[in-house]
Amino acid sequence: WPRLAARIAFVSFLLSVLTGLLLPIYTDEIGWRMQLRAGIDGGVDRMLSDICGPNTIAAPPWFMMPFRYLTGWLNTTFADPLYIRIVGTAAAFGWIAQMHMLIGRVAADRRQRDILITLLFGLLGMGVLPVMLSMSRPDQVILLVMTAALLLATIAAKRVSGHPRRAAWFWPMVIAGL
Repeated sequence: WPRLAARIAFVSFLLSVLTGLLLPIYTDEIGWRMQLRAGIDGGVDRMLSDICGPNTIAAPPWFMMPFRYLTGWLNTTFADPLYIRIVGTAAAFGWIAQMHMLIGRVAADRRQRDILITLLFGLLGMGVLPVMLSMSRPDQVILLVMTAALLLATIAAKRVSGHPRRAAWFWPMVIAGL
């Protein structure tokens, strides 16, 4: 029965995230994307509030500019609000896949993995979180990066045994690179 319960909880959670596609697009979903326009606006981020004057114009650091050019290109190429919801839902599915992989790495056996999947996705699916996960917000990026760091830490923990000195520097640098 744990396998069946895990499947039911996981599929129910996926379906509830898909219902988030029916949400209207909110202004903050568009607003936070407009703050990442340095690739379009000549290398500076122009914030939404023009009342504040010149202090709302900021030049991002050089290492962030490739991401600003990418987001600028994405914002102009996919300008329809429907893409905002699709990107949010795709990020939610990316996080779900990361959590599924993380559970697979920390579980001792198949039974424990099924129980963890049932608990995690069953509890997360009880409220409005699945619907909120489909909203395109900056929180999603933080959630994806934090979960990726946890996944990398579990990979590093299994690979340290052979080359402890190299792994002691390599995996923390990969995580810091996130």
